[in-house]
Amino acid sequence: MYSDRYYYLNIYKDEELSSDIDTNKLREFILTLPELEQDGAFSFKNKEGFPFTTLHILNAKSINSWSSDDTDFEKTNLISIICSKGKDVNFENTKLIPVMFSKEEYIDFEHVKTVFIKIAAFLNWTLVEEETDDGLENYKIWHPNKVYKVFLDGLEIATTKLERGDSPMGVASGVLNFKDKNFGYKEIKEFCIKNNIETSMDEPEDKCISTMSLENNLKIINENGVEIKGIGGVNISGMDFDWYEIAILGISYPFYENEFPKHVKAYENYFKNK
Repeated sequence: MYSDRYYYLNIYKDEELSSDIDTNKLREFILTLPELEQDGAFSFKNKEGFPFTTLHILNAKSINSWSSDDTDFEKTNLISIICSKGKDVNFENTKLIPVMFSKEEYIDFEHVKTVFIKIAAFLNWTLVEEETDDGLENYKIWHPNKVYKVFLDGLEIATTKLERGDSPMGVASGVLNFKDKNFGYKEIKEFCIKNNIETSMDEPEDKCISTMSLENNLKIINENGVEIKGIGGVNISGMDFDWYEIAILGISYPFYENEFPKHVKAYENYFKNK
């Protein structure tokens, strides 16, 4: 469904609704979010100062055919969300967009998106917009198994999941899966020499290398075509007989929290459990 006034969003494991979660467990988590409050046994709404939102937790038979009465006290397999747009913008826009609401309060949509991504990340499910302003249907705003493409001077050389992170420092890193399985020390070293890029480590005998920043040459693109940038640059390190990894340093917030909510949650849990 499309509207120029509201986002129509869904959170689910997959379109077959093949996975569910304990309804009480989900309800308890949503109640920890300061932006939402319970509005019924299976529904939530926005608190004052947050854009108009209605959220229903459902146990539906089909993603394409359900009603607000499709509920179950024991299990939930679908979350349906309606949220005010305020202005004609899509969730995939990564800029901070001030939106005027009642009482002259300004709310940016990066923060709005963060709330729903937190729910999706908690469930390890996918957050989907039914139709964007650009006409894209079932647009995946966030999902847990992202794969990023890595380009060197415009040529795709690898993919990575950026599976590790240091959230306070805005760092995301991950193992590189090179398209050319022979790509390694020799190619990286030759590229650095050709482009006057310094290395922080270079051990030819072990074929081990670590580059300084490749920010002018290396681009990491997510599945929605957005480049992942860090003010601290990006580097490659590793060795031929082991693996190579890429690290992006100093990714700004709130973009980091929206793109890598699992890294943020892992950091929070680490100190919570100490």
